[in-house]
Order: sequence, then C-alpha cells, then structure tokens
Amino acid sequence: MSAARSQQLDGLRGLAVLGVAWFHWAPPGWRVPFPFEAGLFFFFVASGFLVTSNLLRERARGTGGGAVWRRFLARRGLRILTPYLGALALAAVLGAGDVRSAAPWYVLPLCNVHMALTGIEPAGITHFWTLAIQQQFYLLWPALVLFMPRRALPAVVAVLVLVAPLWRMVGPMLVPGVPDPSLFGITALDYFGCGTLLALARWRQPEGRLRGLVPLAWLALAGYGVLYAAWSAGQPVPGLRWFQQTLLAVACCGMIDAAVRGHAGRWLDHPVLQRAGTLSYSLFLFHNLSPLIAGWLAPALWTPGFDTPAGHLLRLAAFAALSWAMAAASWRWLEQPAEHLRRRIPAG
Repeated sequence: MSAARSQQLDGLRGLAVLGVAWFHWAPPGWRVPFPFEAGLFFFFVASGFLVTSNLLRERARGTGGGAVWRRFLARRGLRILTPYLGALALAAVLGAGDVRSAAPWYVLPLCNVHMALTGIEPAGITHFWTLAIQQQFYLLWPALVLFMPRRALPAVVAVLVLVAPLWRMVGPMLVPGVPDPSLFGITALDYFGCGTLLALARWRQPEGRLRGLVPLAWLALAGYGVLYAAWSAGQPVPGLRWFQQTLLAVACCGMIDAAVRGHAGRWLDHPVLQRAGTLSYSLFLFHNLSPLIAGWLAPALWTPGFDTPAGHLLRLAAFAALSWAMAAASWRWLEQPAEHLRRRIPAG
C-alpha cells in the first residue's frame, strides 16, 4: 500500500472510532437511527484484510510458516498488548466494572467469554469484548493463512464466513444457559473472513478495480440498511436478519478496497480524521474510561443540573478531551516505544 492509500485507510479508521465514541457517549435522545456502532465491526474487517495481506507476502517469500507465525505473534503482541495492558491497569485503578474481581479473564484475554457466560455489561470496559476477540483472531487466524493449502484457502474461509450467521441463528438454542452467546468469537468470523477474502482477491489482482466488488458492496450496504431499519423498528426480517452483519462486512470490504486504491475520497485526508486514525487503537481503548475519569474529576457533571443540551455538550467535550489526552499519552509513552522494539523483530 502506498502512503496515500494508507492515509485514506487511516481516515476510515478515524471515522470509525469517532462513530463508536459517539455511540457510547451520546445521550439516548441524541442518537439518530444510524448504526454508529458499525465502526466496531469495520475494525474486524480491516484486521482480516491487513493481517492476511501481510501473511500472504511472507508466505510468498518461502519462509517457514512456523517461523513467520512466531514472529507475527511477537510483533503483534508488542503492538496490541502494550497499550491494552496500560488501559487495563488504568481500569483496575478506577475500579471499572469487574476488572479486579475477574482479572484473569481480562488479562488472558477472554473477557468476551466471561461477559457471554455471565451476561454482565461492566461499566467502562464493556467494549473490551471486541478487543478480546481481536486478540484471539491474531493468535489463531495466522495458522489458517500460513498452513492451509492456497487453493483450498478461499473455500475454507467462505465456509467460515457462513458459520457466523448460522451461529447467530442456532447459537442460543445450542447453549441455552448462556446469557449472551453473541459475544463468542465465532460470531465475528464473517467480519474477519470477508476481510481475508478481500486480501486474497487483491493478492491475485494487485491493481485496478476488482470486478463486481463495487456493485456488490453497494447492494450489501443497501441490504444492511433495510435490515437495520427493520431491526431498529422492532420488526426484524425472519431468516434474513441473521445475515445483517455479514452484509455490513461485505460493505466494509468495498470501503477498504476503495481506500487502499486511493479512491475513497479526499475528505478522508482531513487532519482531524488522520490524527484520529493514527490514535484510533488507543482512542478505542480509553474512550469508555473517560466518563469514569470525568465523574471523578468533576462530579458536578453528573448532577441533574447538567441534564440539559448545554450540559450534555459539556460532558461530551470533557469525554473527548480526556480520551484524546489518554490516547496521545498512550501513543507517546506506550505505543511508540513498543513500535521501536517491534521493528527490531524481522517481519519474515
């Protein structure tokens, strides 16, 4: 990917994390019927695409799969776990959710399994379930890409994509005692799988427009919009509703491919989106902790007197400033030193 193309993808990352923050911060009455939470799933699809693209390059060099896997885990671990453990430590200091009493689930990380089995939504760290799934993906998915016969890989991944909506349909019946089986990693297979299929397609055709992807992505986006609207209205479409998130994953593939080709729009070059894209991982890590810190620093923000439009705006400004400060500190003191160490580990 060229610098310009990477820049547009950074802009999409920035847009995604800002949407997620709005979803978690905005008062219920301010949330228009728009899926701001889709940014969560965009990150899954982007991870599938980027990780698979890197692993395919290493596989093409003929390097032993085991060696590439070990180096990938070491490099990715430094990049992902360093700020994650920093955010986890801050959450423990703040007493967020059940991070102290259930620490092993968060450290391993298996907190998505913990939340699925208990049905809890721990304040300040609810979003950690997505981080756990992503780290499980980083651990296991490279084995599929590196060791599966190349001819069989697309078919196997396509089957895994279909497993996710199937699980959404039958999972609750298979594990009736589990409060929220949608938090198991199997639910995210269509996001990672669609990103992987995009990477495989781009590997075969490095340049130019992928035939059929643009209309397919637009059609998937339209289908997702219809299903999302029906679900929001309390009238989910029988049968098709299980594929709602799969359609979102396909639409995300269209956006990612446009970005890596440099055709997603120059508006993504806006400095705010670019900076948010650079800090996107730390912003995502810390954004849900900012309301807890704001309440500790300025308890008056949570008094009934602030339940006005002006009060809500002040809260949002406080959340944004705190999140930005924590993300910038993480970037400076955690992520950049980790990146320096990561570069000393050869990619292949």
